[in-house]
Amino acid sequence: MRTTVDIPDRLLRRAKAAAALKGKSLKAFLTKAVVHELERDADEKIARKRVSLPLVPSNRPGTLQIDADHIAQVLSQEDHHALGGH
Repeated sequence: MRTTVDIPDRLLRRAKAAAALKGKSLKAFLTKAVVHELERDADEKIARKRVSLPLVPSNRPGTLQIDADHIAQVLSQEDHHALGGH
């Protein structure tokens, strides 16, 4: 698709020179630059959605001693309670 974009002369000269140094056409160079910018924006949105741990800060990190057996016991107790003791 064709479009018209107003690019400052100095920036256009730099883009043409950079494209030539890479052996690319200006069109290929600008297309790659736009794709790169769009991907960077998408990566930033994903990064903003990531959660950093711990979700609940602790005054004494590393002091909680828990293992798989303890987790299984707690889950079992929750199930037992949810079923009304049956």
